Amino acid sequence: LPLSLLNQWNREIRAHTRGLKTHVYYGDGRYASAAELSDTEIVLTTYDVLVMDDAAAQEDGQQRGTLASVTWHRLVCDEAAFIKNLDTKRAKAVYKLKTTHAWMVTGSPVQNNIKELQTLLKMCKFRHSDVDRSWRSLCRHVLLRRTMATVATEVGTPGGGLKMPKLTEEVRTLGWSTTTERETYRALEATAKELDEEVAQAALLFPNVPSEQTPVGASEEDNSLARTWGEPSSFDF
Repeated sequence: LPLSLLNQWNREIRAHTRGLKTHVYYGDGRYASAAELSDTEIVLTTYDVLVMDDAAAQEDGQQRGTLASVTWHRLVCDEAAFIKNLDTKRAKAVYKLKTTHAWMVTGSPVQNNIKELQTLLKMCKFRHSDVDRSWRSLCRHVLLRRTMATVATEVGTPGGGLKMPKLTEEVRTLGWSTTTERETYRALEATAKELDEEVAQAALLFPNVPSEQTPVGASEEDNSLARTWGEPSSFDF
């Protein structure tokens, strides 16, 4: 986990589970042994602590640190964009962990290039031959795409599917909580109306100005660039 989420995960586990043995491997909690961690149902730590644990082991002449010595049932990496580059110390330390199952939790699996997604899939123990593909091939092999219609027919018992409740819409009108809020909104609304009127008047005063006319002070080259950027058909997606 990133350090900013460590306490939040600990609170949520305590709030929504009963009796699970949880250990925070951070600060004083780093003195726990591999045997003690193996006897714990949930262990929370940060990416940077994992790096330090690995570095300390190497200084002592050991191949694996305390965390990497345990065979975990499930590894969950929240904000997995922190380990999107397999060349970083964080990613290498995570990759060393022995685990039966691995989950990479992220809202941005791809930010810059396809290698970031490939790294996360390798963390999930996909075979490298299945991951080192082109973008189209990778999407066909490892990404799951479902429409609502597909889910309704495939999920659950045969013929049952996922029963979605009927969509209902309800409009509620809320009043302003204070006089200041109401007056501020009305002032902004009045300003917006004035701007709309000014734009409309300008259109009436200059109704015959050609859209292709070069503005005063602009070169034909500038105008050509403006037209190019304004035409989606000129791009090759």
